[in-house]
Amino acid sequence: MLISTFRSGYIINIILVFCVSVLLWLDAFIRPPAMIVENNFGLIYQNFNFLASLPPHVSVLIAFLLLMGEAILLNSIVADNPVFSKSTFLPALVYVILMSYLPRQLTIHPILVANFFLILSLKNITQCYRKTNAFKESFNASFWIAVASMIHFPLVLMIVFVWMAFIIYRISTWREWVISFIGFLTPYFLLLSYYFLTDGLRNFATFFMEQWNRFTKITISLSNELFLFWLLFGLIIGVSFFKMMTMRGEKLIIIRNTFTVLIVMFFSCLAIVLSSGSDPINLLHLLFPPSAIIITYYFIETRKLFFPELFFSLLLIIIAVNKFI
Repeated sequence: MLISTFRSGYIINIILVFCVSVLLWLDAFIRPPAMIVENNFGLIYQNFNFLASLPPHVSVLIAFLLLMGEAILLNSIVADNPVFSKSTFLPALVYVILMSYLPRQLTIHPILVANFFLILSLKNITQCYRKTNAFKESFNASFWIAVASMIHFPLVLMIVFVWMAFIIYRISTWREWVISFIGFLTPYFLLLSYYFLTDGLRNFATFFMEQWNRFTKITISLSNELFLFWLLFGLIIGVSFFKMMTMRGEKLIIIRNTFTVLIVMFFSCLAIVLSSGSDPINLLHLLFPPSAIIITYYFIETRKLFFPELFFSLLLIIIAVNKFI
């Protein structure tokens, strides 16, 4: 029902995204969860702990507005690139649904903030393909990865994803690579300068030692509801991967390359989740920006809608059960 609706009607798409988003966050608006405050996240996020003193309803509202902004930004990537056969707001809806599955994270949390910068980086990466000299895009893509790593430090490894995307898009001139490296170093240079001016270099060095030591074994704790959600998510993303790969040969080169970039981003984020030295359940939101586009491709490009509608309905049911029962 919803998927067929999103295959038509542009204005009604926007209304539906907003309405579904409000319904998914309704319990958080009524009974706001406590803001997640962690001392082992990035240098910038540690300075945001003052937000914990805000009224819980305000934290939820800020998080909701940030999520909506991310959804619109993610959808703009699809709008700027001919990935789908028709215009749709379904990537935004899928992203909001996935990001709203865990009740305790319906407030400000590090991965929600980090995802904003990851999406900005992805947007700049996809813009590189159409530019003869993608200097600004190369700088920005790496710059935003560095900023994201200041929210959650293991994301520093996503710079490898940026460089892999350059290879996929066949960006071979040395200038883009050098500019990308400079863009990645710039936020850390500014941060290092700040610590130097405030006599905090020792704290800066201590933080990095602690972060590297966090790459230890992981622990996983799943309730029955979360197990069902991730089982269904794994099934949907697996089917979507298969659909994308089987139809890959029929698409233009730019679309095939964009598919490959999204897949590389997904597995890069998955590797970071599994090597961050903490419970992956708190970090799996990192998978959702590329997953939303990949899953939407399956929903949009499949001719028979029975299974997409079934998967979509089950996903909403499981999330509702997890929230209200």
